[in-house]
Amino acid sequence: MREIGAAKEEILVQAYTRVSTAGQNLDSQIDALTAAGCSKIFTDKASGSKESRPEWDRLMEYLRPSDTLVVAELSRMSRSLMHTLHIVKDSVARGINLVSLREHIDTTTATGRAFIGMIGVVKQLEARSEGRTGGGQGQGEDWREASDGSGQARASPHPL
Repeated sequence: MREIGAAKEEILVQAYTRVSTAGQNLDSQIDALTAAGCSKIFTDKASGSKESRPEWDRLMEYLRPSDTLVVAELSRMSRSLMHTLHIVKDSVARGINLVSLREHIDTTTATGRAFIGMIGVVKQLEARSEGRTGGGQGQGEDWREASDGSGQARASPHPL
């Protein structure tokens, strides 16, 4: 329970774990998630590259705003960097906190929220490099070192 003003709100901590093949063992992930205080753990035994992960889908339906989703490591949650970014964006929009034990990411902290901000910057840079947002190819700035005549190097923008 956490107190918000005079009211108390139950914070649910849910977890997700995955191994890529049926022969792999979930025990170490489950142990870490249980030690982190997770009240419910959803597990899949399927490749992260597969679109269909039934327990992941159940977890997404189960989570509510202010819940916390905990994973042993980010790679267990997503198929790729882009998929991670999509999950983070969706979670933020839904008011769901994310914690990754291995990477020490916790969006309930200032550092964790800074991580989310960095993810947003990465997405914007990627979109810009692909010409999908303002500027496009040839319309950005190229930051190069230039001399200001005093022998001191300075950073200055030069059109591409």
